[in-house]
Amino acid sequence: MQEQYEIVSRVESLFAFTGRLEAWLAATQTAAEQLTLALLAKAFRGELVQQDPADEPASELLQRLTASRAGTDNPKRSRPPTPTRLTRPFAASLQTNREAARRLGCKPIPERLAARWHT
Repeated sequence: MQEQYEIVSRVESLFAFTGRLEAWLAATQTAAEQLTLALLAKAFRGELVQQDPADEPASELLQRLTASRAGTDNPKRSRPPTPTRLTRPFAASLQTNREAARRLGCKPIPERLAARWHT
């Protein structure tokens, strides 16, 4: 009987330890997330390394880039049209549609809808 009490006591102490460990893990994860955010904020503010005084400020760089782009005629590039691959002429597919509908005893797909589905 004494041995059972000892086992229960050890199991309860291990459960308590597990609870403390889980709480510590949750707190550590929260701290790590906050540290990551703080590190990113410092990086964007330029506070992680010493700044070279010879570097031009970002605002001047942006003004210079905007001015250089305004002077060139650089229209936005668009995606080239995707070629459509026709498996058979459209008129033939409409004829096939009509024939299939007649064989099945139903109405054919309207031409305006068939044009959308034709590939």
